[in-house]
Amino acid sequence: MGNCFQGGEMDPEEREARNNSKIIERNIRDEHEEFSSIIRILLLGTGDAGKSTFAKQMKVVYKEGFTDSELNKFKVVCRQNAIDTILTILMHCENENIDLSKERKRIDKIQNCEALTPSIASDISKLWNNKALVKEFYTSRDIIQVTSSAAYYLEHAKRFSKEDFIPNTEDILRAKMRTTGIHETQWVCQSTNFQLIDVGGQRSERRKWLHCFDNVTSVIFLCALDEYNLVCRTCGIVALLTKYRY
Repeated sequence: MGNCFQGGEMDPEEREARNNSKIIERNIRDEHEEFSSIIRILLLGTGDAGKSTFAKQMKVVYKEGFTDSELNKFKVVCRQNAIDTILTILMHCENENIDLSKERKRIDKIQNCEALTPSIASDISKLWNNKALVKEFYTSRDIIQVTSSAAYYLEHAKRFSKEDFIPNTEDILRAKMRTTGIHETQWVCQSTNFQLIDVGGQRSERRKWLHCFDNVTSVIFLCALDEYNLVCRTCGIVALLTKYRY
């Protein structure tokens, strides 16, 4: 019985199943070896903590920069950053009754604009030279709560508005765009593979964090140090840094 069992021919279906099993096992082993060779870094932090800026810096340092598609995307972002910044400052000035009556025509044009044209950029630059507006901006910056690159956007509005404008590295690093979903950046440093996982920091995005912890090598949690003296916009009382507890 023993000899007959050992020497009997294998059923074709059984042979195929065994071969498939070996292939699957080999693929799993290869994938595991490849997976184990990658250092996976999960980047966490609240909104505006600088996670995406950190990810962009890794691209600049360890990769070949940004693709044409990314440059076109950041071109739009830079232009919108300039418009959003001046609108936020103007809204604050109106709420605080800052006298900008001589700038009424420019303000109306900006408040009703749909894009950063050279004409709108010129108006923004002239407003940025208004002493009352600039003084209020720097005096009440903690109340206005614009991004730390606000002055940069306004100083470079004319350049952003040009038809042939192509964002440079500093423009891209300073560009502010809300991150939604999960974004991965991969690079090689000294023969070691790295994968950086960037997730949105807003409360609505944090439920996605849990799915990113599998097989992570390390976690980097970023905080925005320039928020040390800011308060929550909704209540105006609670320190903004307390949001890192949740």
